[in-house]
Amino acid sequence: VLSGYAFAKMKFKGKNVLYMTFMAFRMVPGTLILIPNFLMAYHLGLYNTYWGVVLPGLAGVSFMPMILVMNHFKTIPDSIFEAARIDGVNEWMLIRKILIPLGKPVIVTCMLFTFFGTIGAYTWPLLILRDDSMKTIAIGLTAFSGAYGTDYGVQMAAYSIVAGALMLLVGLTMKTYIKGITAGAVKG
Repeated sequence: VLSGYAFAKMKFKGKNVLYMTFMAFRMVPGTLILIPNFLMAYHLGLYNTYWGVVLPGLAGVSFMPMILVMNHFKTIPDSIFEAARIDGVNEWMLIRKILIPLGKPVIVTCMLFTFFGTIGAYTWPLLILRDDSMKTIAIGLTAFSGAYGTDYGVQMAAYSIVAGALMLLVGLTMKTYIKGITAGAVKG
C-alpha cells in the first residue's frame, strides 16, 4: 500500500529511476540469488528457524502487488486527496482513512496472491529447514512419496485436506477478490 501510494500519487526526485530499478530487479531469477541468501541466513543464525523462511520472503516481496496497488491508486481522482489535505488530514490519516478503504478489494487480491505464492514455495523452505517438524505444507506433501513406494491413499487424503482448506479461503474472499481483479477495468 505504501509503495503503491508513493509511486502513484507522490512526487519525489528520482521516482522514475527507482521504479525502473525495481523493474530491473524483477528480471533477476530467484535461483540466481539462492546461494547468497542461504549463506546470509546461515550466518545470521536463521538456519532451521521459521524466521529463516519468513524474513527473506518479506525482504524480497513480489513487485506484482505493488504494481497492482499503484495502478489502482492512479485511478483515484486527485481531488479527493486535495480535499482531504485542505481539511487538515496528514499523509498517514489519508492512507488509513481514504486509501485503504478505497483499495480494500485490490489489497485483498494482493494478499491472496502473496499467500498462495508463499504457501506453494518449495525450494527456499527445503533449503533452510532441516527438522521434519518444521517443514512447510509443500515439502510435507512430498514426504508421502518414497524411494520404495508411495501410499497413494494417504497422499491423496493429504492433498484433499490442503486443497479443501485453500478452496474455503478462496470461497470466503471471492467477492472481494473479483472486485480487486476488475478494479479499473473498462466498463461498457
